[in-house]
Amino acid sequence: FKPNPPVDPMAIIGLIQKNKHIKLAGNDKIRIERELPDPKARAQMVRDVLRSLGTPKIEPSAVQA
Repeated sequence: FKPNPPVDPMAIIGLIQKNKHIKLAGNDKIRIERELPDPKARAQMVRDVLRSLGTPKIEPSAVQA
């Protein structure tokens, strides 16, 4: 929740509202509280959460011509 964030803050809020196992952890982190003993399943869960947030915005200063 900083100025010009790379991810839409409303997408984060929607994600948290729709998923009881996802919570805010401070101002700049989310926590996924789901027990998944298999490392592959945990990695897939993280990928799914990131995909649900959409493609990050690239700041113009980060793009070089």
